Amino acid sequence: MILLSSIIEEFEDRFFGKYKNAVLPGHRKALWAMKRCRTKFSPQMLAACTNGECSNRICIPHSCGHRSCPHCQNHESWQWIENQMNKQLPAQYYLLTFTLPKQLRKIAWKNQKLVYSLFFLCVKEVLETFTNHDKKLQGTAGFTMVMHTNSRALGYHPHIHVVMPGACVNRKTKSWCVKKAKYLFNHEALSIVFRAKLLKKMVDNNLQIPGRCPTKWVVDCKNVGKGNTALIYLGRYLYRGV
Repeated sequence: MILLSSIIEEFEDRFFGKYKNAVLPGHRKALWAMKRCRTKFSPQMLAACTNGECSNRICIPHSCGHRSCPHCQNHESWQWIENQMNKQLPAQYYLLTFTLPKQLRKIAWKNQKLVYSLFFLCVKEVLETFTNHDKKLQGTAGFTMVMHTNSRALGYHPHIHVVMPGACVNRKTKSWCVKKAKYLFNHEALSIVFRAKLLKKMVDNNLQIPGRCPTKWVVDCKNVGKGNTALIYLGRYLYRGV
């Protein structure tokens, strides 16, 4: 079986020779970890037989534990999924997706820590605003947000997925309110408010917005029943890369 560590070891010099100016520190750290994952260069664990008549011992190399490594984090992913499912509420769940437009991705790439923080903050504020003003809810709802920075084709494509119940505690009556509808919020209205909030925060943080920024942004909102499928989808890549 061909291991990823052997592939990295064979081609890393040529890779860095060609792309050294484009490789981020996080990418170098990931490659360094995966190169040593479960090899003789990683820490070793001594395993011994518990049978008193057996003296067999074996050294097992540790895994790297990096979320980009395809050999690691499977246990952590399923543990997170199980914990989330145990927290599920008696309500319909919705999967919302907020996508950063193509014209802003170059800025996001160069200012990842800042833009990602603003991205999460804006999505949170948008959902809180819509929940508070919704006729059925009018309260504070909880939700789980996960960012994916790549598309399925592995292109740079930052977007945030949100798993959210159609229910909350009403801020006035302190009662449990459930919304029974095919959709949670209008996706076009979400898009308009999200665009306005994120652009304002980016300008406030001295980020240069390109002149050809689109007026329509992609926001999706769909019913996912009890939410199990959506949680499994998110959990699959929460501790592991694409």
